[in-house]
Amino acid sequence: MKVIVYGTMNCPDTVQALDEYKKHGIDVDFRDIDRDIKTLKDFLRLRDTKDVFENVRREHKVGVPFVIAQDGRMTLNWQEIL
Repeated sequence: MKVIVYGTMNCPDTVQALDEYKKHGIDVDFRDIDRDIKTLKDFLRLRDTKDVFENVRREHKVGVPFVIAQDGRMTLNWQEIL
């Protein structure tokens, strides 16, 4: 299985998700929103338009880690993928 993870190494939940995915042999395309402005813009475009972020926007949170599964499913609950 392959997933895309948007996050930052400054977020303990992102770090934990990446570690657990590695332990379970899940192939990760990690997109660090702190390292590249294009990645941050891509993430913000998703966060500002996708329904999965409705509560995140309402509560003025960041919304990472954000995971896109191989089948296109989007989740803020990284454990769902395990």
